[in-house]
Amino acid sequence: MHTDQRSRGGMAKPDVSNVRTAQQYATQAIGRAELSRAASQAAMEKATRPDVRELAGYELMEAKAVISVLRELGAPAPQMGPEARSALEMITNSSKGNAFDRAYIAAQCENHAFLRDLTAAYLETSEPRPADPQERQGRQLATVALCTFTEHAAVANRISREIRA
Repeated sequence: MHTDQRSRGGMAKPDVSNVRTAQQYATQAIGRAELSRAASQAAMEKATRPDVRELAGYELMEAKAVISVLRELGAPAPQMGPEARSALEMITNSSKGNAFDRAYIAAQCENHAFLRDLTAAYLETSEPRPADPQERQGRQLATVALCTFTEHAAVANRISREIRA
């Protein structure tokens, strides 16, 4: 599993011990994808740094695509847990400007570390060549999503360091 850019506190790490099926993966991932969608929608209006706004645009596209495929995999309607809801409230309640940019980027760092680690664990523990079409689709989504989640975690961490500098 990828551990080089783990979250530094905040939201809980994924419980990856039982993520072996596409349904289990989808159920854990969809709430986080919804958090990213909602936060990125707010960032499109409130972000002031060009790099934060650019990342928000990519995040919005990613979240919409991932949510769509997760729904096709049978994930329940997105429900954010209390930690994710709290993170979204912190973002949406932040004033436009540096405070908003910091809150949004911090949430993206944590959220993408969670999604990256969850996705890597699913790919490690699930059947590598499933016969079931839904399981194949889940692995295909996870394979592509892992690249994006890893990249966006790295970009969000870079922006976070730049904002703090």
